[in-house]
Amino acid sequence: YMMIICCFITAYGLIFSYVCIKKYITFRYYDWDLAIYTNILWNLVHGKLYSSLLGKNFLLDHASFIAFVTAIPYFIFRHPVSLLILQSFAIAISALPIFLVARDKFKDISAVMFALLYLCYPALHYANLHEFNFEILSLPFLSFAFYYLLKNKRYLFYLMCILACSCKENIPLTVIALGIFGILRPHRRALGFMAVLIGISWFLL
Repeated sequence: YMMIICCFITAYGLIFSYVCIKKYITFRYYDWDLAIYTNILWNLVHGKLYSSLLGKNFLLDHASFIAFVTAIPYFIFRHPVSLLILQSFAIAISALPIFLVARDKFKDISAVMFALLYLCYPALHYANLHEFNFEILSLPFLSFAFYYLLKNKRYLFYLMCILACSCKENIPLTVIALGIFGILRPHRRALGFMAVLIGISWFLL
């Protein structure tokens, strides 16, 4: 069943990468987001935090520290299309922790269906096709954080929470909610309190 999930993830990533590329080459990205984030990453790989489109340090607009990580694949292929592909596969890979969580509660075939339903969710497709946004990159981090919370994988859970928070300043609120969920579960309270602390600290930062 893991092979089936990997096929679903790959298929989603390839299909939506193709659709996004077609949308890009036919000039159908009308909003500012893709242009702004491309500009930010182009300047970042050249050692500058300043965005000429925003007219200021990009961190003064949104606290998207994940940009420093995103700049690594962007450095290899410096093109707006690389961001669209990255976003598509970030959404796709989130199906894996959903499958793993469901597999612990249900039969394998039911877990596969949960992952497939996630990949078929129309609102997810809209987010995928609407420009590029750093908060979309928080999906795999939040999904894996939930899985590691249930598995009591302390350090991996903390890492996923921190990476999720680094995507945008509003994501820590979701991490706080995840922490509250952990506090309400037996044997997960320590992880839950730490997640709440991480979320509050990052949000205030």
